[in-house]
Amino acid sequence: MVDIEWRLMGDELEFSWSESGGPAVVQPTRKGFGSRILNRYATITLSGTPSASYDASGFAYRLVVPVRALQND
Repeated sequence: MVDIEWRLMGDELEFSWSESGGPAVVQPTRKGFGSRILNRYATITLSGTPSASYDASGFAYRLVVPVRALQND
C-alpha cells in the first residue's frame, strides 16, 4: 500500500510518500542513480529538504519545499 499526502504549512509545502504492507525493507548500502537525481533536484532546483527512511515496515520519503519554488514567475 502507498499513502501519499501533501499539505501547506505556512509558506512551505510538505509532500510525503509512505509504503506499507510489502516485504521487509532494508536500508540500501549505497544510493542509486534515481535517488541521487531526485535528492539533487529537490535541494538545488526546489530549495527543498528531502529525507528518506527505511523502516522494516516500509519505505518513507518526505520533501519540504518553499511554495515560492513551485510558482512560475
